[in-house]
Amino acid sequence: MNLISKKIAGFLLLAGLLTILIIHLFFIQSIILSLAFITSLILIIIFLYSPKWGLFIFLFIRPALDQLSEEIKVQLFSNYSLNGANTIGIVLIILSFLFLVKNRKLFPKTIVFFFWIIYITVASISIFYSIDKFASLHEVIRIISILSIFLTTFVIAKQEKNYLNLLWAVMVSAIFPVSIALYQLITGSGMSSSGIDSRLFGTFTNPNSFAAFVLIIIALTIFFILQKTKNKGWLFAFLFLLNSILLATFSRGAWLAMIIFAFFLSLWKSPKYIFAIIGILLVLFFTSNDFQNKVEDVYNPPITGSVYWRFKQWDKMLGLYKKQPLAGYGAGTETIIHEKEFGFYAGNPYTHNDLLRPALETGIFGAISFLLVFLSATLVILKDFYKNKNSTKKTLAFIILVLLIAEFAFGMTSNIFRGTAIQWTLWSLIAVAIAVNQKK
Repeated sequence: MNLISKKIAGFLLLAGLLTILIIHLFFIQSIILSLAFITSLILIIIFLYSPKWGLFIFLFIRPALDQLSEEIKVQLFSNYSLNGANTIGIVLIILSFLFLVKNRKLFPKTIVFFFWIIYITVASISIFYSIDKFASLHEVIRIISILSIFLTTFVIAKQEKNYLNLLWAVMVSAIFPVSIALYQLITGSGMSSSGIDSRLFGTFTNPNSFAAFVLIIIALTIFFILQKTKNKGWLFAFLFLLNSILLATFSRGAWLAMIIFAFFLSLWKSPKYIFAIIGILLVLFFTSNDFQNKVEDVYNPPITGSVYWRFKQWDKMLGLYKKQPLAGYGAGTETIIHEKEFGFYAGNPYTHNDLLRPALETGIFGAISFLLVFLSATLVILKDFYKNKNSTKKTLAFIILVLLIAEFAFGMTSNIFRGTAIQWTLWSLIAVAIAVNQKK
């Protein structure tokens, strides 16, 4: 499965380090940028020598550096730059392409890939008429990186003897973000927003994105708890910690997604757990003022609250969509068109709806193809769930299926698909769920 030998890997490492040293001495003086180049070099060589371990590292560093990667800038031209997230995405796309070409016989034969290609094609075409071609190019690169993670994970899962290793890799990727969130919880150093003094955001750019990531790790933890293994005590303790952190993000969308996930899981395993869920929610409602206020804002939203603001924002963005319903304004331009139409000081420019956003940016065809990507993945995993007789694979299919539904529901009130780290993690799990059920 490796793309290069150990000798070639060693030669590339030495040659690369020497090149970076020369560039640092004569062209750039930033130690941070040089360290970024060295880290990228090592990651590239690891992936070429062992794609599986390279994939593990990609899945680990993207959530760990989500906020930081958005802030680091690499200036290419006077009016064009790439941030750390774009750079990581481009590196992944190139390496995945090389890996997939060599392993093309294991390419996924699934309708999910077909709809991904359609959505990427629509987004790519929008570059030519976009109101900001660079923003659209960035968005297309980001979308391709998500597909690259999906395809690479799929092929590796087909080759891997124990596919559970891929799931454990995702679990390990939560160590750093959860540790930072735990520190924020203890010190009260979270983000202040929506009337809450300290909302946990971990290593992510905002609490909602972090909450979507935590929900994925909760689902995986439950999957491992449901397996017939010993020493589950630490998993239950970790699950309790994750749920505490999820609550402390004060993300209503994530709470709703968790309720959806828990509801379907209870229906499958035992409906009596639904009463436990209701009991926990009632206890939280009557014992936590912040939780109570968040819930009350849903059915009695104040004019200054985020719920009322979302309805107003959707109405504004829907109005913009109706002006160009067929083609949209170009992939990745939601904030640009918002500022252009309503001004720089018009407030939060994000749509906060993962179906309205692609409609606004790429028109009706983009919205339909985007919806079909998720719908096709849901139907494929649902089919695998019903036909599979292996208990572990059946459980995995159900967990990922319900997780996908919950995250999509979350995206109807937030910017979940914009979170590249979230989508890398989610689609790697979807790839595993589909790949292991296509194994002979």
